[in-house]
Amino acid sequence: AGETADLIAEAEALLAEGDAASAASIYAEALSNDSASIPAIAGLARCYVMAGALEQAKQTLAMVPESKRGDAAVSAAQSMLDLAERVVAIARSRFG
Repeated sequence: AGETADLIAEAEALLAEGDAASAASIYAEALSNDSASIPAIAGLARCYVMAGALEQAKQTLAMVPESKRGDAAVSAAQSMLDLAERVVAIARSRFG
């Protein structure tokens, strides 16, 4: 578990610097260690949103068990996805 936490901390730092691609690969590595890691799932979803891969973000968040959907990291990722989807919808309605 300590290794997974270290990987998540490293990925968070990369994501904060705007390096979503590198962060995503580290979150994926964390998930290979612990497939139920909520911080890793939520972090990976945030990377997908930042990369504009909204469908992948949705599929990633769908991996979160119902009982963990209220987790702060999951809520943050879901809010980020919802906002991105709204922006895309507005852009499509205005610019076709």
